[in-house]
Amino acid sequence: FFLLRTILMYVWFVSRSISTSMHAVMLSSSATRRSATFFSRYGKRIIINENDILRRKSYHEYIHRRFSSSSSSSTTTRTTTDVVTAIGVAAAAATVITSTSTTLLLQKNTTTNDEEDYLKKQKIIPNNNNNNCFSYGCMLLPRDIFYDGKSKEALERLRTDTNENTDKEKAELELFSSGNESMATLTLLGFKGGDPNHQINQDRAFCIAPFLVASDKSKNNKLLGVFDGHAKRGELVSEHSVRNLPLILARKIQQEQQGISPQNKNDITKKERILRMRHCIEETFLEVDRTAPASPSGGCTASIILQNDNELYIANAGDSRSFIAIYQPSSSSSSSNNEDVSSSYIVYQSREDKPDVTSERDRIENMGGRVYIPMRGTSRVMYLDSKTGTYSGLAMSRAIGDWDATGVIATPIIDVIDIQELVQQASGGNGNTNPNDVHIFAVSATDGMMDFVPMDVIANVIGSSLFSTATTNNKTKDHPLTACEQLIGLAANRWDHSKNGLYRDDIAIAVSRIWSPSSQK
Repeated sequence: FFLLRTILMYVWFVSRSISTSMHAVMLSSSATRRSATFFSRYGKRIIINENDILRRKSYHEYIHRRFSSSSSSSTTTRTTTDVVTAIGVAAAAATVITSTSTTLLLQKNTTTNDEEDYLKKQKIIPNNNNNNCFSYGCMLLPRDIFYDGKSKEALERLRTDTNENTDKEKAELELFSSGNESMATLTLLGFKGGDPNHQINQDRAFCIAPFLVASDKSKNNKLLGVFDGHAKRGELVSEHSVRNLPLILARKIQQEQQGISPQNKNDITKKERILRMRHCIEETFLEVDRTAPASPSGGCTASIILQNDNELYIANAGDSRSFIAIYQPSSSSSSSNNEDVSSSYIVYQSREDKPDVTSERDRIENMGGRVYIPMRGTSRVMYLDSKTGTYSGLAMSRAIGDWDATGVIATPIIDVIDIQELVQQASGGNGNTNPNDVHIFAVSATDGMMDFVPMDVIANVIGSSLFSTATTNNKTKDHPLTACEQLIGLAANRWDHSKNGLYRDDIAIAVSRIWSPSSQK
């Protein structure tokens, strides 16, 4: 009897799975079929109703129409176009296709109920939910390129070539809280298996300009960064970080500057000023770590870039990355044919804080921690989870939170770049380079982006969007927001090919202009 019942249940389950898969095959792209096969194994129908089928088909048509006409004759743009043509299919494959109600639920991924309760207790939610301006400046926050319907529609209008300026103005107004012509930040919710109703975006990012501190030149100061949450409470820790780090940093800088008497202010050397600022940043990371809602299990990376007067401070803890790059516009002879042959190159990139880095491994083991380095795959810091009593592995050696992982610290690696020295080096290293052709910009991104998109590709796309004024084949340049969208789509595409549509990490990116000749006039 038990054998017969088992056989019948197995036959029923297989037949239902086959039926669901066949249904999905007939009505979806080849990329989405991989997701369909995965979910059919668990007896879940991904085809919810006829409206959902039509919505998904229209999405495929929309995404192919969006990128099929993106070809360009310039070297840089051709490289970008080649790798983004399958963005929509990738997003569909790596994302569970859900009903309209589920999409609306996933669209609200910035805060969960627990997060809102926590943020209200900490008094860091503004009275006006649409007001992200604080004492240190106004914060740009990322919107989702797909699950936020209004954002997706505005990005399409921003990208479409049209003579109607009103469409672009409406799109910019809709997206003003996420970016403008000089800085931008966007995100995409990942897919990590399980019930799609429970998907939460643990990535956070921000851009702030000007970053208001007690400085005579604070109008030029900027702050941007990304925070990649992980573990059960990762989204709480990353939200805590993005809301508190700018406030704490501004306060510490002001306190440091107020402690200097006006008589001694001019006597402080550049070296001493940098040491003071490094101390402020390090103490900020440690305070954010101490006050994070990381118990019983949770943490996040933190990678930020601070422009303070003439110095750039890049601070990193974890495996998110930041880099500084220089954009050089095309020469007049090259641009006469309406071809944008400009280029960007990277002058600095932060380190990934991984347990297999020799210095990190030695430090962790000296603190009593344990590092596991497999023959293939990611090295991890092993620790005993205080909540579950089981061993877990953390794929980074520094982070905010993650208190159970012995040897994992929140102290960031901080590097400093002098902007004027960088401009002089960039113009002096090449006899044909005019200082007026040197434009500096900054990028921070989580590993959902950095693991699959080379930095030089990111630099070329973002540099052109921030500084280029040329047209290619009568096509206007990308807006920084649409450039970020293309790069996120490219990363999603490569996640799909790598994981067969069964997994995709959250993705977030923040970009900003840092220096250009026009900004100094």
